[in-house]
Amino acid sequence: MRIAFITFGDIHDMNNWSGAVNAMYRVAGNASKDIVIIDNIEKCYNWFVVKWFKILEKIRRRSFQINRIPINLKRVARHIDHVLNHSDVDLLFSTSSLPFSYLKSDIPKVCWTDATFRLLVDYYPDYMKLTNKTIERGNKTERLSLENVSMILYASDWAAKSAINDYKINAGKIRIIPFGPNIQSSLNHQQINEVIEARVRDETIKLLSIGVDWKRKGFDLTLSIAREIAERGHKIELSIAGAHHLVTAEPNFTYHNYGRLKKTNPRDYEMLIRLYTESHFFVLPSSAECAGIVFAEASSYALPSVTRNTGGIPTMVENGKNGIVFDFNAPAVEYADKIIEIFTHKESYKNLCISSFDKYKQDLNWTRASELFTRYALEIRQKKSATVEL
Repeated sequence: MRIAFITFGDIHDMNNWSGAVNAMYRVAGNASKDIVIIDNIEKCYNWFVVKWFKILEKIRRRSFQINRIPINLKRVARHIDHVLNHSDVDLLFSTSSLPFSYLKSDIPKVCWTDATFRLLVDYYPDYMKLTNKTIERGNKTERLSLENVSMILYASDWAAKSAINDYKINAGKIRIIPFGPNIQSSLNHQQINEVIEARVRDETIKLLSIGVDWKRKGFDLTLSIAREIAERGHKIELSIAGAHHLVTAEPNFTYHNYGRLKKTNPRDYEMLIRLYTESHFFVLPSSAECAGIVFAEASSYALPSVTRNTGGIPTMVENGKNGIVFDFNAPAVEYADKIIEIFTHKESYKNLCISSFDKYKQDLNWTRASELFTRYALEIRQKKSATVEL
């Protein structure tokens, strides 16, 4: 099977979509050793249209969702058609539904993404206060693309339900493949047990939070959780990586803000591994989250996640299996009580760590994703062959 891999941005950029694009490329490579790369498709946009709408965005302080403007997507479709005219391809695959909005090719099409447009509106910062015209245009392009593809792969049940309920897409062409981590973990069960035992011997409760957007990732709540635990007389150490932020109130616990740690930098990467290994809980009470690759990363180091029920998080964090999922409006005191309860009952903590690693091995890794992707790609090919024979 020969696959055309279509994506925004550079396919080899490890920072593109938190590394998910490159991981998907490797997944597709396991299904086909012959990949036709069609990346950086945003370069096909009409530069005048892009410039004009960027000016409007600055003037009106609103997002017009340039990626969903029909004239740009039609240019993307023409570019893909041009490449396909010079390539013999069996399957078109994209990390977004958008390239398929106006693509008329009869070649089977598959997209793998983490949300629908409808879910993002008034949920993610870039989708706040959109004009009615922008929302109308966004829903149109989303519906066109979802109707045009042969199969849709979503990272969560949350996204899949939206496609069915909001866009009336046939559930028969939807599959779920959660994302894996953007970090390498080669630890076996024996090594994981050694990591867990070292944590249990440490009497300081160590919390870890990773994310770039301070507000969306709920870091203010994370600080409140740490304060609550400290006020109960427990030694507490909080490490935050990714977001630069000045904490005005003096914390009553040990606090580290490492700022942005780049996984392409060996020293930064080593620090991330140490944080994942030595921490007791990964705390990320996001207010909006489509999936959260960091939850897979935490699970790969047997690190239980503490988060809240929103977006695609319940697919990445199974309550009681690889972490604790709180109600969206749960206060910091509830988080603190549960963390202390689990931490002070050593066997419960050990079991949660072990089941977190098991969740990673079973569902939240790119090897499993690759197996599912290959299965679904072959399924589409077989349907195509059956149709041709008829």
